[in-house]
Amino acid sequence: MRIVQNEGWDYNLNVYDATKAVNDERDLWSGNNAVADLLFTDQKKFHANFPGFEIEYFERCECLTVLISGGVVSKTPTISLPKFILKLLLQADNLLVKLFPQIFSLGLRVVIRKNKAT
Repeated sequence: MRIVQNEGWDYNLNVYDATKAVNDERDLWSGNNAVADLLFTDQKKFHANFPGFEIEYFERCECLTVLISGGVVSKTPTISLPKFILKLLLQADNLLVKLFPQIFSLGLRVVIRKNKAT
């Protein structure tokens, strides 16, 4: 999507293969927003590949709030909304993500901790 210049999503890769890039190697600014989902959703696979780390917290989050924000560093035009509308959107956002996380979540909150023994 060139209008908002967003990063791509590619679920057809093995994020645990250190010999292969997860993004377009020809474009240094490219990214793959599927990486976090691929790394952390299957926690057994994560632990098998990173035995020295534990996932302490995992939460799916954000949908509408990301879409209307314009992004972190994006120069996409946005509409300034009153605070009460933003609060309503946040509540709707939280409800959609809670009810249908696989469909509506565009973000993950993950806390990992290194095991003390390693």
